[in-house]
Amino acid sequence: MKPYISVILTSRGRFEQLKSSLDSLYLNCSDKNNYEVIIIFDEDDQETIKNFLSIEKKYNFTILITKRYGYDYLHIQQNMAASIAEGEWFWIWNDDVEVKSQNWDQIIKEHDGEFSVLSTYGMAAPDWENAHPPFPIIPKKWFQILGRITPWNHLDTYVVRLCEVFGLLKFEEKIQYFHDRKTDETNHNVQYHRIPFPDDEFGIDINKIRNYLK
Repeated sequence: MKPYISVILTSRGRFEQLKSSLDSLYLNCSDKNNYEVIIIFDEDDQETIKNFLSIEKKYNFTILITKRYGYDYLHIQQNMAASIAEGEWFWIWNDDVEVKSQNWDQIIKEHDGEFSVLSTYGMAAPDWENAHPPFPIIPKKWFQILGRITPWNHLDTYVVRLCEVFGLLKFEEKIQYFHDRKTDETNHNVQYHRIPFPDDEFGIDINKIRNYLK
């Protein structure tokens, strides 16, 4: 049976957090067959890969190992994962995030057939506030129309800005998560927005969605 939801998750050097994140998805779902997890590892992160392969295979997962692109080109890995995802919805996820809502998979199923992007309710570490949904739930049709999720490494910002053009963003408050950004060691020394917003690509994607909505 094909999964209904594909969780796309990038991970590097945080095996224990990765386990906690996967456990939160597994323990709070109504049916583990409803979703798959596509985990993207950097090929030079052999320790995390080895540790992950040693744990009990209770998760429905696919491993995608690529060369290391770094934060500035994270979207390349996410688009790769989306290209092999089987679900009708893609939930963009992190290894330091834990879902807190029970039956989260059934809640997503309530939006079957919709062409909208779901914004979930994030509880973050005390020193960080959500300006927009950093973990959007995106319909597969989005990828089919655009041929990608995003051409920019700030996936959440790009997706939200594109949604705002057409009013496609929908708040789903029944799905809640915790993002432990305070201990996010992989973001240390990262300079955000080094790569400018891709205005030309944004215009192309606007036209593709506009043509679909006609």
